[in-house]
Amino acid sequence: ELLYLRYLILRHIFFSQPVGRRTLAADLDLQERQVRREVELLRRQGLILVSNLGILITDEGKSLLREIEEYIRHFRGLNQLEEQIKKSANVANAYVIAGDVDSNPIVLKTLARKAAEVLLAHLREGDILAISGGTTMAEVAAALPPSGKRREVLVIPARGGLTENVEIQANTVTAALAKNLGGRYRLFHLPDGLEKDVLEKLLSEPTIREHLDLIQKARVVLHGIGTAENMAKRRGFSTNVLSELQRKDAVGEVFGYYYDSHGQVVHAASSAGLQIDKLDGKEVIAVAGGKQKAAAILAATLLIPGQTLVLDEGVAAELVELLQVGIN
Repeated sequence: ELLYLRYLILRHIFFSQPVGRRTLAADLDLQERQVRREVELLRRQGLILVSNLGILITDEGKSLLREIEEYIRHFRGLNQLEEQIKKSANVANAYVIAGDVDSNPIVLKTLARKAAEVLLAHLREGDILAISGGTTMAEVAAALPPSGKRREVLVIPARGGLTENVEIQANTVTAALAKNLGGRYRLFHLPDGLEKDVLEKLLSEPTIREHLDLIQKARVVLHGIGTAENMAKRRGFSTNVLSELQRKDAVGEVFGYYYDSHGQVVHAASSAGLQIDKLDGKEVIAVAGGKQKAAAILAATLLIPGQTLVLDEGVAAELVELLQVGIN
């Protein structure tokens, strides 16, 4: 437990530096006295530096952080969680990182770093990569270490964008990820929520058709998973649509498709992009964290079989519980 605590402190410093003791204590829900004691011990070991600006991690601290991650995986039983998910869910692979995004937002950065690692392992020269927008995808793009060489990879948005914060729109995420990857990108300027007749007219435009063709040619797809309620509210759906989703027991959303616990689509947003029924032959990587997404993730494995999941420990444990209930 003490080693895990020091791992959490080092990890938090790594992602938040420079950081003060008080902030560190608040973020990790620890007493300041305990943090002061651990910080002093880590400083004496040469793992961190304490300055007027705050606490920073040293190169020795970064090395130790990498070295103990595998031990932490065994200590927390993350390997077992991965095996249980692979055994019980219809997935190609599963990766679980320590922590819970719900209780500590900094865990999202660790999740994003793992997702970036998994993505790099899947990509080949000449690939087209389709990516969704959202907070998690923006973190994955930022977590990719800048490439020192050019890659023959084309990155494109998987669908038209949400009317939301520019930083997490699919177009912004696409450009950021392509830059760090050393690849090329194409943007897709088609907003959500268009009237059906307007959307149909736009779909006949050559540039729109060209982008949709590129999406279907994508070999790798990277996306997040949202709960139906949160995503519907983000899209500003009307009260009638929200009631319809509730009545149809919608639990999750991917690519603008809302689905129930059986993986059946119950509503589709008015937009154009990647089609859920044309994912055969594609390598699909889903990244999600937070216990509240467990039902959405489980149903997503039914909607899109054979995905690779990258999850945090909190939602992975919850997912395993749901899988066991289903088996029993």
